[in-house]
Amino acid sequence: MDVKNAYVAGVQTGNTPMDILKKPTSARFCASRVHSLVREITSSHGRSQQHRCGPTVGLLGGSFNPAHDGHLHVSLWALKLLSLNGVWWLVTPGNPLKPQGSQVSVETRLEMAAATVHHPRIVVTNIETRYRTTYTVDTLRKLNAHNTGMRFIWLMGSDCLAEMHLWKDWKQIFSAIPICVFARPDRLSQARNSVAARVFADSRLPEREANLLQRLEPPAWVFASIPLHAASSTKHRIAQSWSC
Repeated sequence: MDVKNAYVAGVQTGNTPMDILKKPTSARFCASRVHSLVREITSSHGRSQQHRCGPTVGLLGGSFNPAHDGHLHVSLWALKLLSLNGVWWLVTPGNPLKPQGSQVSVETRLEMAAATVHHPRIVVTNIETRYRTTYTVDTLRKLNAHNTGMRFIWLMGSDCLAEMHLWKDWKQIFSAIPICVFARPDRLSQARNSVAARVFADSRLPEREANLLQRLEPPAWVFASIPLHAASSTKHRIAQSWSC
């Protein structure tokens, strides 16, 4: 696992975000904690892991500007529907589709994400900062290259699917990793009829077969009609007077 220096949070340490930043060996750079979680989770799901070498992890990427209960809502449903061993939040240093200067610092967003998560199988990471990647397709290439014993599933909201055709090498993302799209309140109809959904229509699985994603080679994806959660980063920024 390429998690030696990953930013780790949300592991029920009882610390505040600032405490986590001040204690690198116990929380911030806690690779041993990640390794122990993987061993623990893998052993508890032994029968379902016989077809592959290591655990299956869901990747939820985004600006997290700021993180909110909607991100947690998707992560918890992903753990359940996809039979995941864990979920990693990939807090991006910058979103190419958003204006420069529209986000607070990545350090602040990592702190906010850490304060939102209190679940032992959800890990907040600065992997994209360490990889120096801006685009999802580049991050996935490095993750797959450095974690050959693991399986990854890309997690995304339906609002992202609606504009995925604008992402760099977006078709290669479908070819690199199984994808689970989770229903979000905004742009739901646009997502179902999006360019990406139409192009990869033949690779879509029925929702009832979502837990098969970890066994399938890409392209393979599912649209999960989970209960809608109204939280969004935009609403949080407005409520907290954050700069958009």
